[in-house]
This record gives sequence, structure tokens and C-alpha cells, in this order.
Amino acid sequence: MKYMPKVGDALYIHQRTGNYWIDSVHRPYTVVEVKNENNIVIREERAIFPKERYYNTMPISIEENPAGKLRNFKWSEKKQRWLESPQGDYPYCAVFGVWEWTPYLN
Repeated sequence: MKYMPKVGDALYIHQRTGNYWIDSVHRPYTVVEVKNENNIVIREERAIFPKERYYNTMPISIEENPAGKLRNFKWSEKKQRWLESPQGDYPYCAVFGVWEWTPYLN
């Protein structure tokens, strides 16, 4: 069932490559524009880390980032999910409802 995002909705993006380590990487975004029922624009948010940061350090908080990278996402009827547009071999997928940041751990 298609979820219709609204401006301000929290989400995270990830890829579906078949590689567990790559697919587990999550990055937080927020919906900043709903162009129409099949196109949205999202903005990357900022993860705040403790002073000491290693490859597996988790953020202590996630904050809005007005200067964050913008991405266009489009609803895919075929795959029944929101995907980055234009699509590459492994487009990013959007999961709505929460900001989540997970590092690459391999």
C-alpha cells in the first residue's frame, strides 16, 4: 500500500544490493517538498557524534540540517516503494517514520 508522505516527515534511506553490510547502512532524511503524488524531494539530516568517533560509533542525536543534500524520489508502481530518481543499478529506498543512522560495519 502506497504511503503518501507530507512535508516534514522523517525517514531514512538505504540500498537493496543483496550485500548485507551495504544494505544495513541507513541515513536520515526529511521530506522538504511534495511535487505531486509520485514525486518528492528529501533533505539529508546531520548526525551528531560524541567527541571520540570510530568506524562503529553511533550518533548521540540527529538534527535538522538546512544545508543538507537534496535528493529526488519517485514512487515505483513495479516495486511498490519510493526510490531515488533517476535510478541507478541499486537505487536508494525510503523508509518513512523515523530518522535512523547506521554505519557501514564491514
